[in-house]
Order: sequence, then structure tokens, then C-alpha cells
Amino acid sequence: MDKYLNLTQTIEKEVSERAGEAIEERKSIKELLQGKALKALEEARALLDKSVEELLKKDYMELKRNLWLASSNTEYAAFLLAKTLGEKPRITLKNPVKGEGDLDGLLAYSIQNLEEAYFNLERGGNLEAYKLVKTTRLTLTKLLELLEKKK
Repeated sequence: MDKYLNLTQTIEKEVSERAGEAIEERKSIKELLQGKALKALEEARALLDKSVEELLKKDYMELKRNLWLASSNTEYAAFLLAKTLGEKPRITLKNPVKGEGDLDGLLAYSIQNLEEAYFNLERGGNLEAYKLVKTTRLTLTKLLELLEKKK
């Protein structure tokens, strides 16, 4: 009987240790994804800063290029954030732009949203960061549409 009790305890201990390792591994994967999302947001923000400069110079080709790259980084960040949340969240986003909108205002709005998303993500607010990133992505799409109409 003692033999079975010892075997049972040994198995329970091993299962417990493996479960702990799996939990730690999951935490480290989540932290890795959050870190990559933060980096993508930093890159998107830098591209939006360059976009402001290009808008002031009226260099619409370079502006469009920077917006596409920023949009790509925000989409990547959204993908990573969705993974940290376990499944793609079902959220409803309002169209951030009423009517046509102006390039300056939309660009400022995008920068503000990225800053808030970054701030939330640093503090573990992945869902709120995800919503802000998706809203930014919609806004960047609208900016690109407006640029196409300017041609």
C-alpha cells in the first residue's frame, strides 16, 4: 500500500511541476508577444511622426508609403494582441471618421491612439490596447483613402 501511495505522490508532484512549467511557459509567451506588439507600436509611431513631416512638405508619395508601413505595423500589433488575449476579441468599433475628415486631424488622432495603446499595453491592458490599435488601423485606412482621392 505504501508503494502505491509513494507512486501516487510522485506522480502528483511531477504533474504539478509540469503544470507549473506550462503556466510559466504560457506567461513567457504572452510577455514575448506583448514585447513584439510594443515594438510594432513604436515603429508605427515613428512612421507616423515621419508622416507628419511629409504632410508638411506635401510629399504625398512618401506620406502614403509611411502610412502603409504604419498600417502594417498596427495590423501586426493587433494580431499579436489578439494572441495574448487567447482568442480574437469580438468588439464593435465605431468609425472614427465622420464624413471626409482632414489629413492633419486624422494623423493626430492616429498618433494619439497609438500612444494610448502603448500606455495601456505597458500596464497590461491588452484588450483596451487592442481596441485602440484596431481603431488606429481603421483611421489609417481612411487616411490612405483620402490620399487616393487627392490624386
